[in-house]
Amino acid sequence: MNKNIISLSLVIIMTLFSSIPTFAESLEGTAIEDEEPKLTFNVLSDTHIRDSSFSTNKFLAALQDIREINPTSDALIINGDMTNKGYPEEYEKVRNLLELSPTSENTYFALGNHEFHNEEGNEINIERFKKFVNEEEVYFEKRLKGYSFIFLGSESWGPVGTPTKDAAVLSEKQLKWLENTLKMRSKDKKPIFVYLHQPLPDTFGEGPMLIQHKELEKILSKYPQAILFSGHTHQDMKKPQPNMTEKKGFPVINTASTYNTTNWPDSNWDESQGLYVEVYDKKVEIKGRDFNRNQWIPETHYTIDLSSASTFSFGEQYLFPGQANIITSTFTNYGKKQIKNLEIGLNVPEGWTVKAVSKTNISQLSPGESFDIEWQLTLPSNADQGFIPLDTIASYKFEGKQHELSTKPLVRVVSTPPTANSYLSDMGWTDATNHWGPVERDQSVGDKELNDGNTLTIGGIKYEKGLGTHAISDVTYYLGGKFSTFTADIGIDDEVGNRGSVVFQVWGDGEKVYESGKVTGSDIAKNVKVDISGVNQLRLYVTDANDGRTHDHADWADAYIFK
Repeated sequence: MNKNIISLSLVIIMTLFSSIPTFAESLEGTAIEDEEPKLTFNVLSDTHIRDSSFSTNKFLAALQDIREINPTSDALIINGDMTNKGYPEEYEKVRNLLELSPTSENTYFALGNHEFHNEEGNEINIERFKKFVNEEEVYFEKRLKGYSFIFLGSESWGPVGTPTKDAAVLSEKQLKWLENTLKMRSKDKKPIFVYLHQPLPDTFGEGPMLIQHKELEKILSKYPQAILFSGHTHQDMKKPQPNMTEKKGFPVINTASTYNTTNWPDSNWDESQGLYVEVYDKKVEIKGRDFNRNQWIPETHYTIDLSSASTFSFGEQYLFPGQANIITSTFTNYGKKQIKNLEIGLNVPEGWTVKAVSKTNISQLSPGESFDIEWQLTLPSNADQGFIPLDTIASYKFEGKQHELSTKPLVRVVSTPPTANSYLSDMGWTDATNHWGPVERDQSVGDKELNDGNTLTIGGIKYEKGLGTHAISDVTYYLGGKFSTFTADIGIDDEVGNRGSVVFQVWGDGEKVYESGKVTGSDIAKNVKVDISGVNQLRLYVTDANDGRTHDHADWADAYIFK
């Protein structure tokens, strides 16, 4: 029986809250009851609105998806870089686009570094932003249904021409205001939502993005009920890096970008992502949203308990029908006090079976320690494929009081990987995106419709098997670590003549294992042979070589895996 290892981490974050009702002691067979959230809101970032249909269409598509998820959402937050260069006409366009698409009347904005990029000076750009948000400072607070939304913003851009030109600069006055506001709002015993466009060091991205990071960390670490949302890096929420970190003593969340994403595996101009947040009496649910595919992002699904701040995150979240799958839950106490009598329960859909491979309880968990549990999930051969919620309950004692956390993390059920050597075009992929039309099997990408391509042809050589794509394209297969080698002939399809230029990349479990260099329409096919021993997730990625996407019809001819 094959076991596929999937990483599921449950990080429990201890805060200073101490008041919570006692819940049922038994976890066996317990079902999680649905409840209505007290507050819902969406977080977008880095929309980069300018005089272009590209930025406009991405923004409008995100707003439409948001409305379809929940038309009565209480608020919309845009966490910086709403404009591309901070010109007055760009601000006006943001306002007009919001009016074109029905959104919450509670729409709030944080200041980003691109709001300074017109180089008209700090004073002009700061005044322009303050006028747009109708506030006296670039930092301010909004109150909604008794919850606090705090917006921080850089008070200068520059020195221009230095590595720190885009870094946030927070004055002593702003930091003092923040500390006073947090001190006052912490008495409410509710989560506090804090927004700053530039991230803290060692969270998301690299480089000096916040000058006063030590001062800000010191303040926020006193108030672990504060949740910091950061943008700027455009970090893709799906792979391979985490999108939440608690190592600063409070949760920090990546807000990605609706304009394009980076870091996986490169700048992807087709991707568009954001967050959907639900606030309950005792927890906050934060879910990543893929606006390109109109679906959830399981890798970005966190639950923060208001008494102990807990969060779920996923690594490889694939499960296979008809097999025993191993998932691992990790419970981490990063607070300042001990957790006692910790027990974790997991419920699965009808027809599935679940068995704990390791013990599910521990007598005490000290600050900074983690508790791992391996669960064996066996799915029936006819299990539904797609995104499936699980029910999870963590019960423990903190400061003598019983605590219980429940959440419904998503896993993804996909078709079982092949057992024999196979052409990729004969297999089912787990994800596929393409700039122009769908990814085609055994034919070129052709036009915008499915099955409208031609015989795959590179440099006059015809191929019966393979994938036809158009950069930027991204096709992912789950192999279960069963294959040793990937081969293909790659090139621009002859249907576009000598035009087009792309770069082919092969990725295995988040690591780039092959890059072709620039390939043009005048090049003959290039043979690829890559070691994929032990690789679970194989990803075929094609960039546009940074010179536009016109005629970028890229073929993975005879794409094949063998043991």
